Amino acid sequence: GAPAAPAGGAAAGGGPSPQWLALCMRNDGVLFEDATLQIGVKMEFNGHQGRMALFFGNKGQFPLQQLATVLSPCPQLAIQVSPLPSTLQPRQQLSQNFLIECNAPFGDGPQVKVSFMGGSGPAQIVARLPLNPSKFFAPLVTDGGDFFRRWKLFEGKELQKIFKLKTAPLAEPEVERVCAGGMKMAVLRGVDPNTA
Repeated sequence: GAPAAPAGGAAAGGGPSPQWLALCMRNDGVLFEDATLQIGVKMEFNGHQGRMALFFGNKGQFPLQQLATVLSPCPQLAIQVSPLPSTLQPRQQLSQNFLIECNAPFGDGPQVKVSFMGGSGPAQIVARLPLNPSKFFAPLVTDGGDFFRRWKLFEGKELQKIFKLKTAPLAEPEVERVCAGGMKMAVLRGVDPNTA
């Protein structure tokens, strides 16, 4: 088979790449880039539905032929994929659109396998798409009484995990930026009278 390039979404040590992590917190940027191909992404979400466009840019001197994408299964997401032209000329950019519907909770999102015939033969890139569950969240801003009424519905069903931060303490504006902007969660101030 075709040699596989390092997976977009994975760093050299096997953990998530900085590009993938950044795209989990924002909706546009570069997912993968090497000397031949750049894959950019632009996304927007509204509740349980989203749209994503992948942009393929040929950075090389030769056409990329037999260009194709295949998504790995993620049964909790219904994804409709637009056609992708099979040839990408040098210095040209093409896009492929994805309509996404989240139908159930999920862990890891799908991967996309991009294959093509380039100037040096067949190539394949596998990248995890930056479709994490929080892309489908909507923040809930509420007061203390309403919060605790809702919380009691989860009694016995909640999961708590305590972890140490690498940088402690985190600045409050940074926490808000990550929670509200990146993860689409509301930061509720003064809700819990038992601050510890």
